[in-house]
Amino acid sequence: LDFSILYKDKDTTLEAWRVNTRKNRLTIKPLIQYEDKLIFAPETLSSAIDRVAQAIINGGWPYFIEGSLPGDLEKELSRVRGRLDKKFETFLFDELKKITLLCEKNICSSNINDKCFENITEKCPGEVDCFSLHPDKKIAFVWEAKNLVSKYGSREVVGDVQEFVEEKGYINKLNSKTNYVQRNLKEILKYYNIQDDPVMWKVVQCVVLSSSSLVKDILKQKVNIINFSKISEFIENQIFQK
Repeated sequence: LDFSILYKDKDTTLEAWRVNTRKNRLTIKPLIQYEDKLIFAPETLSSAIDRVAQAIINGGWPYFIEGSLPGDLEKELSRVRGRLDKKFETFLFDELKKITLLCEKNICSSNINDKCFENITEKCPGEVDCFSLHPDKKIAFVWEAKNLVSKYGSREVVGDVQEFVEEKGYINKLNSKTNYVQRNLKEILKYYNIQDDPVMWKVVQCVVLSSSSLVKDILKQKVNIINFSKISEFIENQIFQK
């Protein structure tokens, strides 16, 4: 963090707010360059290393950058996010298996009807992260797993929300997959040898987040969206409502 860039007048005191922007916070950039000197506090340096490392481990970058990151760096961070996404999908699937044996994950991951959708002639509009059936209560769940890192900067939160609400965002995609299941529920039930009339069933969609996020509170009026720790509670509430 070069103070000479922030302030040209070296005789004027630097106001604290000028180093409180996201990318210039000492918790991210702990080395202060002033003329030919470097100033730092050991504890702040250690804290900054932890913060930056944690952001990268989660496939992110510690502050917003206009444009994009260098190609190789962005490619590697994207690869990290992909691994974490799959890991969270597996976690969600394992949690669902504790509640019902009739569940699947990563259905139509290659745009090919498979698993419990294998008898459906209509093409699935996208991969279904997890799907579960609860025959005793006649409820089918379409689950969307979202591995989101907790963010509190307004620009970052708005960016996450936008990915949900834009025309080709997560919510519209989830709606398409839920409608697909609703239209083809008869074939899905047949796959499990369930002879019920699909009209008697309810199809419920839900987004499951990997961490606490302001996104949940902002979007809760638009879509069923919960923290990963609330999966069982959400299912119970839906059964009770039915």
